[in-house]
Amino acid sequence: MRSVFTDGVLDCLIDNNIDILNVFGISAASKDMVYYPLHQKLFAYKANVSAMSDPNVYNMSNVLLGKSVFDREYFVSHIRDKEFPYNISDIVNSDFNLYIGATNINTGKIEYFDKNFSPIDDAITASCSVPVLFPTVKINNNEYLDGGICENIPFQEAIRRGFKKIIVVTTREKGYRDKINKEDPKEFFFKMKYRNYPKLLSLLENLETNYNNEMDLLDKLEEEGKVFVIRPTSTKSFDRFEQDLEKLSNLYNDGYNTCQRNIEKLFNYLK
Repeated sequence: MRSVFTDGVLDCLIDNNIDILNVFGISAASKDMVYYPLHQKLFAYKANVSAMSDPNVYNMSNVLLGKSVFDREYFVSHIRDKEFPYNISDIVNSDFNLYIGATNINTGKIEYFDKNFSPIDDAITASCSVPVLFPTVKINNNEYLDGGICENIPFQEAIRRGFKKIIVVTTREKGYRDKINKEDPKEFFFKMKYRNYPKLLSLLENLETNYNNEMDLLDKLEEEGKVFVIRPTSTKSFDRFEQDLEKLSNLYNDGYNTCQRNIEKLFNYLK
């Protein structure tokens, strides 16, 4: 749950009265960013910690039963809506725009749903649906999975839409690149589960290469001063579905503190 780093960054922006009116989110970040326009500090982080601490929400053994490792319905009804609710109407009626990216498994292309899409939870669930471990999400007769299959970080969509000042939050340290291993066991599961979706399967078979190319482009844009990037100090030994509360807290604090250390540079960039 590396998105807790993003939670720290967003909370720092709230504390510094920085309102970024166009917010793009993919994968876990899409469920966290809804609190930012409402200035609900700590809600995203605490919701993540509660989710990862509750076996009713996160349970890897569910895969053996053909179920999702993350029970989204239980999370929404027992944790989010009870303890950390947000009002989508308040976001719709605000000046903020949200863009949530999910991968269409038939076309193999990413699609972005904005704040006016209803129900917004369907878009968020689709964006967070990790291949194999999560079921596809049906929206308007199409099926979707994790937006990160197409684009790990939505800075390219911001560029396509013509934005000139782009803050990019990554959840990996500078210089990190995925190892490419064509004999990775997950390749077998991809082919078994998605053999009838050739465009999706092509993306899945090239996840590491596409990610590395995307990071190369991000580094180049950063060097050219076209984007402002906020990265964690280190995510070594931090699991994708991390449950260690101390590690989660440390990564959240790293997000907040890294943003705060660079706050003057950020203000200058945004001028």
